Amino acid sequence: MLTGIVDVRNQGQVRAWIAEILERFDKIDCLFSNAGVNARSTVAEMTLAQWSLLIDTHVTGTFNFCQAVLRSMVERRTGAIVITSSDFAVVGVPNAANYCAAKTALYSLTKSLALEFAPYAIRVNAIGPGPIDTPLLRAGRTPEEYENARRAFESRLPIKRLGQPEEVAAVVDFLLSERAGFMTGQLVQPNGGQVIW
Repeated sequence: MLTGIVDVRNQGQVRAWIAEILERFDKIDCLFSNAGVNARSTVAEMTLAQWSLLIDTHVTGTFNFCQAVLRSMVERRTGAIVITSSDFAVVGVPNAANYCAAKTALYSLTKSLALEFAPYAIRVNAIGPGPIDTPLLRAGRTPEEYENARRAFESRLPIKRLGQPEEVAAVVDFLLSERAGFMTGQLVQPNGGQVIW
């Protein structure tokens, strides 16, 4: 029976879970790496624990999962991976240096994996969502702080509203599908126009 909770930071747990999936289903076609946390602080006040939590969860967690699934994907010469980065991989934001650093690392990891595994017909892309109405966006904020943040986000977005999880899921679905068969190493940004290239 597959267990439902894995600490992405724990390489042993990740490897055991992936082995369990492979034993049950014989293959893994796709990976969507989306584990995330946040801990807002200025750099001057940020604790090492706040820094490490984000780097370990976002970056090391993604590395653990990619490494665990890539072995079987290489053997089969097929696979697709989508990594959740952020708009903040390419722009800074105050009080979130740990988050921005983690998301930039994920964008760089995506590009490196794409180049390394393209010869095995494995595609690796990233998404860079803008502000999406999720529990993570609300995390660490009182209801009043969240409403203020929501209004501020919406005032800056050309689309003038927060994104919905389903809108991000549609992009992930596309990137994992054969419809995106000629895409690898890209950062695709469902962001309401927050960052425009």
